[in-house]
Order: sequence, then structure tokens, then C-alpha cells
Amino acid sequence: MEEEKDLSIFDRNVMSFFDTCKDILKVDDKRKLKLSDRKNPFLSRLEKYMKTYGKTEPAEHFGYFENIYTKNKRFILLGPQRDAWLTDNDIIISYGEEINLKTDMKVHVSNIYQTSCKIRNEIRDELEGLPDASDTSETFLPNKFILSLYRIFAEIPESENERTKLQTHIENLESDAGIRSKKDDSLSGMFDMASNFAEQLTGKKLAKDQMPGQQDIGKMMGNLINDPKTKSMLGNVMQQFQNTENIGEMATKLVGSLGKGGEGLGDILGSMQGTSSTPTETTSAADTPNVTEYEGDVNDEFDDY
Repeated sequence: MEEEKDLSIFDRNVMSFFDTCKDILKVDDKRKLKLSDRKNPFLSRLEKYMKTYGKTEPAEHFGYFENIYTKNKRFILLGPQRDAWLTDNDIIISYGEEINLKTDMKVHVSNIYQTSCKIRNEIRDELEGLPDASDTSETFLPNKFILSLYRIFAEIPESENERTKLQTHIENLESDAGIRSKKDDSLSGMFDMASNFAEQLTGKKLAKDQMPGQQDIGKMMGNLINDPKTKSMLGNVMQQFQNTENIGEMATKLVGSLGKGGEGLGDILGSMQGTSSTPTETTSAADTPNVTEYEGDVNDEFDDY
């Protein structure tokens, strides 16, 4: 019997893709002058699809994204800059389409991406010529949309070569300043601090590819806290703080204590990575708003929107 495919990562990425789609449509709604109170039909259909997705298994939806990837694989693998497959087509995910079921549970993939590009271009035109003008979070919406799609696509192919190409494109998108999350920035800052500290202790800097993964960090922190040398050093530090009221004096004593315990701490850090001196390379692996139902023809062309 064939082993069932693990779709947990696919599921998480699809949910993130839905959130990005909602963000784009809501930004578009805020920016344009609506001539009526009629709900955005693209957003309404998206929310209905999301509601259905939450009540079904990810496996029921895997085929929709697989079909998109298979039909456009050549351009997708070439990279995000080749987006004609999105802009020049009308790609729609419609729940039940494989059994010819007509519903209004749809994701207008191409339209939402085109909308994000329109928002980006309009904002850049508005900012042109203004002093100190720079891109805003809204101008990166097309990149975020593409990134969320590529993360889904990376879970589809069996070919290792295709997976590698997709992962490369994902990493390039993630390196964009408009894509990085606050969490990514925080981790980067933590790594810089750790690298500087390690350089002071050992005279060597940590390379980026030596940054441990989340599980390794947890294990390292546990080992660090439970190590007798750490407990002894921290005890000495806390003892130095007694009867000290001046902040500057406390800082001076802390640095001095760490300096004295530096050699022991260096041994601890080394032992946590399997060596007493050189770090080893470690590999790491919305609330839905109240929806006003749109009761029109599910196949209308939205002429009045």
C-alpha cells in the first residue's frame, strides 16, 4: 500500500497563501472609491473557499495547485520574474471543478496577482518625485503573493532537481527586504550577536551556514543552562551584583565576570556543538470577518465592480 503523502507543510503554506490573497483584496478595497456597498465578489468567493477548505482535508485541494504547477512548470521553474503565465491567463481555482460542480467557492489566482501589481504600480507613481520616497509594504505585495505560491509548489514535484530550483527561487524571494518578516530580522540580529560573542571568546566568527536550527538551539540552551560551569559563572555574576546600585557599575562588573568566565564558556559552547573549540555545521530543516453573502450569478463577469 502506497504511503500517504505528508501534506502538513502544504497545508500551512496554502493557509498563508489565502491570507496574502485577502490582504491584497482588502488593500485594493481601501484604495479605490467604491460606488456601492456591494461586497467585493473576489473577496467573497475567496472567503467561501477558505471556509470550505477549513472543513475538508488538504488532500482534496492538492490537485488544484498541482494542475497549476504542471501546466505552467516551464515558466515557474525559470523564476518569479517570468510571470506571464499568471498575468496573461485567467487562472481560477474552483472547488468541485473536477466533477463539473459549479460553485462560488473560488480563488481568482490571476486576478488577485494582477491586482497586487496594480497596487504596486499606483503607489510607485504616487511616490515618484517625492523627497525620501521609498517602497512601502504594499509595493511588495506581488512578491509576497509569488513567494506564497512558490512555497506551495515546492511541495508538489517528486523530482529533486525541480525541488532544488524552486527552493532557490524561494530563498531569493525571502532575501528581499520587503519579504523578510520581523521574526527573520530578529533571528538575524540574534545570529549577529552570537557571532560577535563567539569571536570575542574564540577569535573566530560563526559563518552563516553554521547557524543551528530551532531544535538545535533549544538543545544548546538546555545544555548551557544545566552545565555546572554555567551555573557557577552565573552564580559569580549574581554575587557581583549584590550591593551594587549603579547601573554603570553593574555593567562593568558583568563584563568583567564574563571575561573571567570566557574560557569556560567557550568550552561550554564548543561542547554543545560536539567540539571544544570550533563550531560544527548544523543543518536545520484571521479571524474571518463577517461575510455578506453575494447572491448574484456565480458566473457573472463583475461588470459593475
